[in-house]
Amino acid sequence: MTHLEKVLAETRRYEHALLDFSAREQNGAVELVIELKDRRLGLHTYYAPVHARDIEHPQFAWTFQRYLYDCMHDYLVEMFVETPQNLTKRQQELLREFEKAGENRKTNPESEGFFARVKEFFEDLRE
Repeated sequence: MTHLEKVLAETRRYEHALLDFSAREQNGAVELVIELKDRRLGLHTYYAPVHARDIEHPQFAWTFQRYLYDCMHDYLVEMFVETPQNLTKRQQELLREFEKAGENRKTNPESEGFFARVKEFFEDLRE
């Protein structure tokens, strides 16, 4: 069984409601391919290398599962977090206005809670 066939066999063991898993050969190596089932949305395809040493390892099925889930989560983060780039002057002004409008409001309570806990932790160490 080739490395590609082995990875493809593993990808067939997994199903996801939104994503398709496959593999391809790229420049003599194997890449894991993750893409949305609904290709009409036009979102990019995620490619991740699968190293030969990992494919040949006796515990490949277990390590592949963890690697697949890690890659899947990376892909989902990439899909839903977009940083605006090449903004016009007007767009930059609007973002600054938006930032000022929320200066005195909690816009990210989870991270603020996290940092408050970290600060509290270090303050407790000083006592």
